[in-house]
Amino acid sequence: MLSRATLTIALSLALLTTARAQTPQITAFVGTGSQTSFMTLDFKDGVSNPVTYAFGYRYDGAKNSGDFLLALASGVPTFGATLQGSIGVGLGRYVEGLSYGGRNKFNDFGGGNSGDPNGFWSLWTSSNGFTGWSESQVGIDGRALTSGSWDGWSWTADFNNPSAPPQTPVAAPEPSALALLGLGVPGFFVIRRRYNPS
Repeated sequence: MLSRATLTIALSLALLTTARAQTPQITAFVGTGSQTSFMTLDFKDGVSNPVTYAFGYRYDGAKNSGDFLLALASGVPTFGATLQGSIGVGLGRYVEGLSYGGRNKFNDFGGGNSGDPNGFWSLWTSSNGFTGWSESQVGIDGRALTSGSWDGWSWTADFNNPSAPPQTPVAAPEPSALALLGLGVPGFFVIRRRYNPS
């Protein structure tokens, strides 16, 4: 039989794991439909609160990353996406600039504009938005969305530096989980008895 101390430690660890579970903090959803995909936007600019943003896109039928960006640009205030034509045979459109909430990162491959000639946006993909990010090997027109998929846009300031995966913002734990964690195991038993006297 487990001692009370062992049980206390086990339950406290379980509560701590629940409180720390990573849930993405979604800034806004756009579109309607039975399928939902997500996107992280990471300006990598060192600005906090929050450092990055995440968005959701509801849709039906076949959609790609370009469709997602255009839906955000038309449905979310202060979100902007500048897409340009093909950068090579069969590569489709590319992202020249992305902006949201007063932040703007814009590359200037051709010169003569106000963008950064050395910076660029890279597209990453993940199954959950937190782990397993891999840099996309296709452009926005070739990246087919599936329900539950994650796109990630990450800014790199200099072509000489390797691009890095985006960081998805994490939602704060539920207040009830934090309250239970603060109360510890005795509080857990009090709550349990209230709902199950036997």
